[in-house]
Amino acid sequence: MSPTNRVTPQITIRQHYIPQFYMRKFTDDDNKIGVLNCKLHKLTPRKSPKSIACEDFFYGLQTGVPDDISQSVEDFFQDLEGKFSRLLPAIEEKILTGQKIEGGEKWHIALFMSMLWIRGPAMREHHRMVSEDLARQMMAMTFSRSKEDINAFFNSFDRDRGEITTPEQRKTIIDGFNKNKFKMNISNHLHMRMFESIDNFANLFAAKNWTIYINKTRTGFITTDNPVAEILPPITGFYGPDFFSRDHYFAFSPKVFIHCRPSINRAGKSIRRKTLFEEDERKVLELNMLLSYRAMKFIYGSEVTLKTILGVISFAKKQQFKALTQKS
Repeated sequence: MSPTNRVTPQITIRQHYIPQFYMRKFTDDDNKIGVLNCKLHKLTPRKSPKSIACEDFFYGLQTGVPDDISQSVEDFFQDLEGKFSRLLPAIEEKILTGQKIEGGEKWHIALFMSMLWIRGPAMREHHRMVSEDLARQMMAMTFSRSKEDINAFFNSFDRDRGEITTPEQRKTIIDGFNKNKFKMNISNHLHMRMFESIDNFANLFAAKNWTIYINKTRTGFITTDNPVAEILPPITGFYGPDFFSRDHYFAFSPKVFIHCRPSINRAGKSIRRKTLFEEDERKVLELNMLLSYRAMKFIYGSEVTLKTILGVISFAKKQQFKALTQKS
């Protein structure tokens, strides 16, 4: 089912890109979640899951601007989240109690991962950057042509918008582009078209081999505003590494962490489990830091755990500064 084919009169202004039921898993005992601001490198006041991982009209063609599509997409995801909130707790219980995970259950986790991976601001930013780069390349090619071709371009542009650009305006546009003074206004269209591929990418996630870490330490796993972190191997070809060559990391809950391993030939066990005990807290921290360094703006979790992460980040920055000053 496509998320863009639904119609409803209800209007949701604050649209979440990470489900609230998922974020509630990472709250403290008072049902509030710790927030680490990556840009400011500090903890901010703890919040309720309802008030985080959302933006006004996130699913509009222009973020923050209401339109006909925005609410249809919101309703589609609300329906999907409702199904996940009923289905996934039982699967997590099977993981924690060592029961066999059936293929269909693995696929449902993969579908949830795919939804989070495609839906959020990290994927949106990726598409924005790709679209902007392509648009700039096309404009550069256009403005490097003959004067006649450039005038033909502007004439076509004028016909489309119903206004005429003067020679002075045309020169200003060309000069501004050449000096990189213009900011491209890229819509969310391509990102939202990706929503139709959530099922397809779920199949790819499910086809990979997984390592599932079961956390029995005192330190819980964290999550971020980019919940499914992707790590690419070194690029060796023109097209870059395919999906099965990449690592994907996901904190399913504070107690369960999933690593979708590179699976070139997809041989070996579909799911491996590894239980982490108190002596394995370093591994928990390692996985938490892996997610933290790939967050967009915010890291979420227990405030105690976030303080540890902040300490590691601060130490790393000091060491980096020390190394730079020693070189100079």
